[in-house]
Amino acid sequence: MRCLTHEELLRHRMGLAPDTAEHAGHAEHIGGCAPCTGRIELLDRLLAGLSEGPLPDVPEHLVQAAKAIPRSAAPAAPGPLARVRELIAKKLVDTASFGLAPALRGSEEGGPVDRHLLYAADSFEVDLAVVEGGSLVGQVLADDGEGPHLSGAVCVLVGENAARETDVRNNGDFRFEDVRPGRYALFVESTELRLVVPELDLTSPT
Repeated sequence: MRCLTHEELLRHRMGLAPDTAEHAGHAEHIGGCAPCTGRIELLDRLLAGLSEGPLPDVPEHLVQAAKAIPRSAAPAAPGPLARVRELIAKKLVDTASFGLAPALRGSEEGGPVDRHLLYAADSFEVDLAVVEGGSLVGQVLADDGEGPHLSGAVCVLVGENAARETDVRNNGDFRFEDVRPGRYALFVESTELRLVVPELDLTSPT
């Protein structure tokens, strides 16, 4: 029996009725499924961040001081997700923009851009654009040839009351249609890597 998608897990967490008999069957055994348990914990963490409201920007000198603090290695959690490396992305660019979405430049799926956002974590960048009409398009880029770590990845857009999931293409592209203004979290996850954008504010253009 397959694991539940993030959309199905959020429905389960909110106490909503299962969409399918397969969903209902697996939902009864979620407590014994390490991947599903780990994904529920991640969804809970992201939803808690959304409910707390936007955080103020942290001064760069405090960020650097925090990075310099020695950290003891935490024991790996049991189960298939124990080897997943998690990176938290920091926003670099948030601007109103017009023209073709930078993440899809050269692609026929591009369009007039209302807003351009760029996030970075370690050697990865997440390039996002809100395209005229309400679509959110993006691309994950790796500077050091780590692209294979995203093989078979999915991208999940988490709102306060719903989660949506889509496949990441081989070139790192992904797309969500009809995204309403609001506050979201977004993450890209493969068997080896989880790249998290914990605060994606799409309430209004900058």
